[in-house]
Amino acid sequence: MKLSSGARLGPYEIVAPIGAGGMGEVYRARDTRLDRTVAVKILPSEFANDSRLRARFEREAKTISSLNHPHICALYDVGPDYLVMEHCEGKTLAQRIASGPLPFEQVLQYGMEIADALDKAHRQGIIHRDLKPSNVMLTKSGVKLLDFGLAKQHFMSTPAESTLQRVSEEGQFVGTIQYMAPEVLQGKEADARSDIFALGLVLYEMVTGNPAFSGTSKASLIAAILEHEPQPIAELKPTTPLALDRLIRACVAKDPDERIQTAHDVALELKWIAEEAHPTEAKRQRKWIYWSIALVGGLAMFAAALLAWHTARSKALEEGVQRFSIPIDAPALGWQPLAVSPDGSQLVYEGKADGGQSILYLRSMREGEGRPIRGTEGADTPFFSPDGKWIAFVADRKVKKIPLSGGSAATVCDLPGPQIRGGAWGGDDTIVLGSTFGGLVRIPAAGGSPQPLTKVAPNEGSHRWPHFLPDGDHVLFTFNDYSGDWDRAKIASVSLTSGERRTIVNGDYPRYSAGFLLFARFGTLFALRFDPHKLMVEGKPVAVVNDMRYLAFNGTAQYAVSAHARLFYIPSNPSRSERQLVWVGRTGNIEPMSEVRKNYREARLSPDGKTLLVGATELHDDLWSYDFDRQSWTRLTSGGDNSEGVWLPDGKQIIFSSNRNGPVSLFTMPADGSAPAKVLAKSEKYWMYAYSSTPDGQHFTVEEQRPDTGTDILIGTMETGRMERFQASPFDESDPLFSPDGKWIAYQSNESGRDEVYVRRFHGPGKWVISVGGGESPFWRRDGRELFYSQGSKFYAVGVDATSSFHAGKPRLLFDLPSVQPTDVSAEGQRFVGIKSPNALPVWQINVVLNWPELIQTE
Repeated sequence: MKLSSGARLGPYEIVAPIGAGGMGEVYRARDTRLDRTVAVKILPSEFANDSRLRARFEREAKTISSLNHPHICALYDVGPDYLVMEHCEGKTLAQRIASGPLPFEQVLQYGMEIADALDKAHRQGIIHRDLKPSNVMLTKSGVKLLDFGLAKQHFMSTPAESTLQRVSEEGQFVGTIQYMAPEVLQGKEADARSDIFALGLVLYEMVTGNPAFSGTSKASLIAAILEHEPQPIAELKPTTPLALDRLIRACVAKDPDERIQTAHDVALELKWIAEEAHPTEAKRQRKWIYWSIALVGGLAMFAAALLAWHTARSKALEEGVQRFSIPIDAPALGWQPLAVSPDGSQLVYEGKADGGQSILYLRSMREGEGRPIRGTEGADTPFFSPDGKWIAFVADRKVKKIPLSGGSAATVCDLPGPQIRGGAWGGDDTIVLGSTFGGLVRIPAAGGSPQPLTKVAPNEGSHRWPHFLPDGDHVLFTFNDYSGDWDRAKIASVSLTSGERRTIVNGDYPRYSAGFLLFARFGTLFALRFDPHKLMVEGKPVAVVNDMRYLAFNGTAQYAVSAHARLFYIPSNPSRSERQLVWVGRTGNIEPMSEVRKNYREARLSPDGKTLLVGATELHDDLWSYDFDRQSWTRLTSGGDNSEGVWLPDGKQIIFSSNRNGPVSLFTMPADGSAPAKVLAKSEKYWMYAYSSTPDGQHFTVEEQRPDTGTDILIGTMETGRMERFQASPFDESDPLFSPDGKWIAYQSNESGRDEVYVRRFHGPGKWVISVGGGESPFWRRDGRELFYSQGSKFYAVGVDATSSFHAGKPRLLFDLPSVQPTDVSAEGQRFVGIKSPNALPVWQINVVLNWPELIQTE
């Protein structure tokens, strides 16, 4: 039974739910006696009569009560079928890792605290057995180790109890397979070394941002843990100290006898690594002991003077760094939303005009607010001319430029591909553009035809985010392989005159300023000393910003930097991971569907309406199913990015897109995840996404992105996987959905100069415009009598009569909800599946750091 706000459990008043797991539901509550906030974990009523689960619940209470440690969540009280624990404010380590790898210092600090907590438990004979990032809470006072529901007293378990604790009634492993030690998976008893294996996996994930082991099924995941080694950390995170790499490898050794044997030793190793990275003053002073006694006095004076100088220098440097923020009232936040003039005095960013269309804003650092640049409506990807007098941008499928002193925009050239990924303007008036397909192209700023600058190698995806070095000849850019994993991207340079290309370092979204090469790894911005003449890096990367907004699916880091050491970046928005699935009525009333919050992207109802197919982003894009009756979640995909799930009419199979084998191709799999996915249609190079199928399940619609014709619509055949072009033009056509009777296809196109919703016959001629004044993301009512679409935050319904021909009525506004994105409709058409953001209008800002190189201290 779910507890509502205001319910009482003894002296504890329920405030709101926090979360739920397989063994309990956790609520935030108020202790009315002491007037403090606590966490209450209850045993669900459906488990109350299960003696084994009750025993496990009681064991958790006894376990936590025996542990008193600053990094273990404390137990305050026990009631009938509930536990009262310390309320830990913060976010889980899993939520933090979803934003990317952690800084080196945080890995060491959190690792020491987790190891210290484990050591406390192990010394009292308690094995946690479910250590994983989601069971570690990050708070202001450090980590808190949670959830001892699967813990056991190692030295008190009988053989029968050990078997019960290890395997459930259904023969499934108790715990999380992804963090289980090999010996546990082989049916042996867990001991402290099993927790150390899990700790090594947690450290690996903090360092790299990726799980050490993955698989498309439980069987393949178990096989990976038993038979394979994790991908070397040096390949994923080259800057990781060798000592930390060795420690992690020693923790995850397959043979428990070959592992580090105690959590205490892990904590000591981490402490020593931290001291080597940041030697304390006491440690430095100990080194002087080995010098001659005759030099002690002089050296002590020298050391004192040096320390005083170092302290004064650090203070001066900190005083030289200035930080402030620029609020953005109506951000557009496209692929390259920021541009700063070479001298750092002017900033251009994307915003929104009155009609909701994007427009560029100009803000002088001497003025208090930005102003829209008229003539840049519909613009994205802004970049400055070398003299700072012009801004170039992309709009209306053209590359344009406009003088900032006033005047109209001029066309430089037609768009050389379907989507531009970055632009740069060099000193000889050459513009270089990146793209979603192919290599870089160069264009005279005065106008002309794009000419190739780089050629994509057979194993590469595309070349993006160009940036000119000071010599005006060399251009930095990013490239990666077909996997779409931008954490494996590399930075290279190319010469305009010779065409010579050189790979420089692993990283994404490069920029140069003040003797440093800046680049991104997920939400962290790094700086590395760089010689722009020799094209060589020096030393180790240093994290400059840890909370930068980063789009992992296309490698966009949202920052800009000037030659005068001015850094501008958009901070990450943590609320994106707290989106909620809701039902929305036709009048806009909202009802929560599930309390589980993720970074949801898409959600579609099964044909029988009992299950929801959901796409969510954590570190990668994956598909999940949600069972309405059981209120349970099942993960369907892993490995690479997996998205755009489509139900087949029988409700037993789905089609989805994935880059797990290279370019984004189409796969099929059972909707319950009971068998591995199979390739339906393999892409040679272009990205493909399925959207819908005919009622007989024989055909399906596909959106394909190509460099020549942009985004096109294809029709695929299930039996063969072959596809034929249905709608291909110089414009972008997307989101194609079959009508319920399979005779019509609704889709979105920008052929009129803005996105509108259209309908075409599946067979034969005939096309109708459905939306008025703009429209996107169409979907049908299950009986085919209505079409729905969005226009910004507004949501419309259009009556449809297709009995003999096709007739669409006037669009009717159903509701205007800035915080909700409708994605599907129930069978009766009275309520919609929606993805709700926590804030109707998120507050975005641009953070500014002046003199940022002074933050990088070098000995």
